Amino acid sequence: MSHASVPILDTILKSWTDAFRAMRDMPVVAACGLVLYSLIAVGVFLAAGAILMHGGRSVDEWAASPAWLVFVVFSAAVRVMLLAPLFMAIHRYVIRDECARSYPLNPLRPSYLRYVGAALAALVAFRLPELMGVVLAPVREFPLFDVLFTLLTYATMVTVAVIVLGKITLFPAIAVNSPKADLLDTELPAVGQMMRAIAVVIGIIGPAQLAGWLLQSYVPAPFWPSGNGNIVPALSRVLVDFPAICALAAAMARIYLAAGTARIGAATASGSQPAAA
Repeated sequence: MSHASVPILDTILKSWTDAFRAMRDMPVVAACGLVLYSLIAVGVFLAAGAILMHGGRSVDEWAASPAWLVFVVFSAAVRVMLLAPLFMAIHRYVIRDECARSYPLNPLRPSYLRYVGAALAALVAFRLPELMGVVLAPVREFPLFDVLFTLLTYATMVTVAVIVLGKITLFPAIAVNSPKADLLDTELPAVGQMMRAIAVVIGIIGPAQLAGWLLQSYVPAPFWPSGNGNIVPALSRVLVDFPAICALAAAMARIYLAAGTARIGAATASGSQPAAA
């Protein structure tokens, strides 16, 4: 089977278009996803503030502690579990032009379990070097070992990220119930394809992160007696981050379409009961 190339700029632009079209055509899914994303952001902000301000430790001490790493991984896992239906709905919208009418957060659905399981596995693999750094903290007191371990940590994280992005088509494949939704059959067919997929992801996430940082930096924080006025500029990032994650979901589906296995998966899934997220 021939494989179409992944055009970088075209995929980025079409993914953003797909994201806004999906939000327009699936308003219930988009609204539920936005509410959940905002609630998670509020919860993370308040929990982080409580930990950092009332824990009796400095920010640096907390950042180097196992408790902080557990908090970061746990909050990311919550995002994955609650936003998986949004991602899966957008995957199916782009691949099969299917519009979801509800936000079916069904933890017992096999496709949901596989999707979330794969995402959590990628999350844990990406954070594993940080966990090793916390465990080996006494050894890192020596400057040479600290430098070497820092370099090894970043190298490992980059390697894991490249491997995960090489399997990026696994997630849309699960969403459309493709018979090839496994690690072996969802490998991008060439190194060039993988590099293009990485460029697409960076092209969506990078500018969105920069725009979110600028928005958060320049939105004024109101004075509240509780001292939580900084939540306003922090939550302003939702205005950028939420469309960005929708565009990322659309980009994953477009990369899957270009990988050459989507026609088989879409044809098979379309003849069966659509998978709920």
